[in-house]
Amino acid sequence: MSTIRQREDAEVSRTRLGCLLFGQGASLLGNQATAFVFSVWVLGSTKGVATWSLILFCGYAAGALASFLTGPVLRRLGSRTLMLAACAGGATASFALLALHMTGALEPWMLVFTNTLAGATIGVQDPAFIRLLLRLGGDGRATRLQGVAQSLNALAFAAAPGLAAVLYETVGMRVVLCCDLVSFAVLALAVATTPDLPLASAAEASAPGTTGERVGYRALLRYRAYRRIVVVLTLANLFLGVRQNLRAPIVLGLSQDGTNVLAAVLTAGAVASVGGGFALSLLRKQVPESLGLATAVVVSGIAGQALFGWGRGPALWIVASVTVSALSPVITSVGYTLSVTSLPEPLRSHGVAFARGCAALALPASIGLAGPATAFLTTGASAAGPQETALSSARVMVASGLLTAAVGALAFLAARRSARQPAPTTSASHPPTERAT
Repeated sequence: MSTIRQREDAEVSRTRLGCLLFGQGASLLGNQATAFVFSVWVLGSTKGVATWSLILFCGYAAGALASFLTGPVLRRLGSRTLMLAACAGGATASFALLALHMTGALEPWMLVFTNTLAGATIGVQDPAFIRLLLRLGGDGRATRLQGVAQSLNALAFAAAPGLAAVLYETVGMRVVLCCDLVSFAVLALAVATTPDLPLASAAEASAPGTTGERVGYRALLRYRAYRRIVVVLTLANLFLGVRQNLRAPIVLGLSQDGTNVLAAVLTAGAVASVGGGFALSLLRKQVPESLGLATAVVVSGIAGQALFGWGRGPALWIVASVTVSALSPVITSVGYTLSVTSLPEPLRSHGVAFARGCAALALPASIGLAGPATAFLTTGASAAGPQETALSSARVMVASGLLTAAVGALAFLAARRSARQPAPTTSASHPPTERAT
């Protein structure tokens, strides 16, 4: 029964897959454009970063918490239902902002609540989208489809600031919010026209190690390969977040034409991120995904983050930015794909939700790691100006890159060791990825 359903899922038309990917990209474009406009508005209104930092933190925290809670609900209700619910929640937050803005009652502190709701909807939407996309395309096309999704996401991130700035300066904030509402409608329409795939069959629901109360997050920890993937993905995202927080101080503090150089670095990184996801989507040859994930993490750490911190000129910064940005969608795509395909069907909804929640927690954690580390290295300096801060940031960046490479190297060795071991036999009490004890 499982084989027949997987074959039917793999025969879903490319048009429907394309519509789903387009809807997700449109939703992300609207979300990022709205975030950019409100960052400009809040920072201009409050003349400080405290309120905006609180707004971001609440959104990130709500997204991570929602992802952890999504797993059990996702398995019971299905990806399609949850994505429609996420669209409704996101549209509600945007409509509330639009109504408050049109009545003149909008205040910066109100965004704490609306962004919390928006962050929670993204925390639900992302794992549901990943699960739906992989069920539609099948395990055989999982990595390539994730590559397409990451390429569209990177394109939305790159295009949103410029588009939002033009709309904000010419027609105002309310038009940006209306576009955000339209983007949710586009995604909802794409999801509504997607086939409603059946949930786990009775045979799958009784798979070894996943019956009854054992279908849950605790059961995920029994799968050694899954544990390794989540640890690698979380740490890689943590150190990538450190890079995102420190690249601006490094470039602005060590370059004479800091603004233009930073713009060039960010632009090159955005283009490389789109290209990395697109190249992954074109990959035809099947490669060992665990080894590929580990290799990408190692190269990203050395040739991306450590090189960026070691470099003292635009050329090296651009090369490093291109390297790490091109590999970032590869790490994300392969990591999320493996977080699903390394588990049996009844645990896959829990698996992708838990992996996404851990990765989401890495971003606020990286903010808490990068700032104090840089401040510690700068404390006591004779001239604690922008240049000294940039040099301290560069040292933290190099250390972050080396730690990233170490994580990837350990994952590579573990993947090689697992590939050489014969697969243990499945028993009624032990999952196939573990040895019986």
